[in-house]
Amino acid sequence: MNGGVRALAVFNDGGGPALYAGGQFTNAGGVGASFIAKWNGSSWSALGSGMNQEVRSLTVFNDGGGPALYAGGHFTTAGGVSANYIAKWNGSTWSALGSGMNDWVYALTVFDDGGGPALYAGGWFTTAGGVSANYIAKWNGSTWSALASGMDNLVYALTVFDDGGGPALYAGGFFITAGGMSANNIAKWNGSSWSALGSGVSGGPFPGVRALTVFEDGGGPALYAGGDFTIAGGGVSAYLAQWTCCTPRPYGDIAPLGGDGTVDLNDILCVLDDFGDPAACAGNADIFPCDIDGLIDLNDILAVLDAFGNNNACPGPCL
Repeated sequence: MNGGVRALAVFNDGGGPALYAGGQFTNAGGVGASFIAKWNGSSWSALGSGMNQEVRSLTVFNDGGGPALYAGGHFTTAGGVSANYIAKWNGSTWSALGSGMNDWVYALTVFDDGGGPALYAGGWFTTAGGVSANYIAKWNGSTWSALASGMDNLVYALTVFDDGGGPALYAGGFFITAGGMSANNIAKWNGSSWSALGSGVSGGPFPGVRALTVFEDGGGPALYAGGDFTIAGGGVSAYLAQWTCCTPRPYGDIAPLGGDGTVDLNDILCVLDDFGDPAACAGNADIFPCDIDGLIDLNDILAVLDAFGNNNACPGPCL
């Protein structure tokens, strides 16, 4: 390209999956392509006449009429039609999403809050489709709606994560409140209300979250946040941090013997008896071992010792 690339997505317009790039460029592979282009594996092509300003976010969403590519950014036209900061590409033409937003869109994702999948947008805007929607909004395929009172500042990143209580929408950015509650740059939307992730992130001259994703590192899925912060949850975590849930759950390597509600000698003997054997010990749930590798090993012994004399579950890792 002849300018910066700000967003990437994969979309199948009917001719097979292709890579789509959005950004600040007006040329892709020597072809005129105004701020968005398609790579089919060998060559670049434009998406109609493109946008009149840069594209900052891309995602794929099916509003009931089939999958389409959605773009958000700084533009006010797409394919020559009015499309304020957000637009839909069906593989051949651009269209607007109602009257769009009143300012930039930086993040797009798809989330099902129980009422069916919907498109969620975050950015600088305070209205969506003419409705008050502070920095974040939901598109159900025909209308825009707010997520409670939204945020008090920019939303820069969105993703979906299940912390053990069901999938939820997570938003990161440069806000201090979400739904009127203190949230310090990162918050969770469960479909009806906002909640904080501990004390959030802070530190640095302009603390905020610019990227979110979910990753399984062997200890259960976790949410990862990247940005300009140096503190996460009150501890030092420069520019990158992991968020896991706070409620343990059973993993299933062993179900120790005893059944008396206390982790005791019977439970230790059970683990030692089955050490190195993936077969479960039958008949009890005094403890929940800490790993899920399918093998009764040192981690499981340590879990029993850690909980010895106590009927509490091992505290981690959480899902």
